[in-house]
Amino acid sequence: MSDFQCVTTVKSVRKTRRCHWCEHAIEEGTPAIRITGRWDGRFDVCYVHPECVEAWQRDPCSQDDDVCPYAHARGKTCTEAE
Repeated sequence: MSDFQCVTTVKSVRKTRRCHWCEHAIEEGTPAIRITGRWDGRFDVCYVHPECVEAWQRDPCSQDDDVCPYAHARGKTCTEAE
């Protein structure tokens, strides 16, 4: 559970990052969403493709605090990726 969270749109990442949702690369120079926050007392930062954020928000597994056991495709929920 998040103690606090800040979501920022990044127009162009400076270096290649790994998407927290689909685990594919977010290439240098492409847009991304940066999510910073404190979860269970630990500060963390993650980057996500814009379409993956939309999938994350509509994913039924996101409502639970448990980690989804399924692999996610870029821009798709776990049920859409099946």
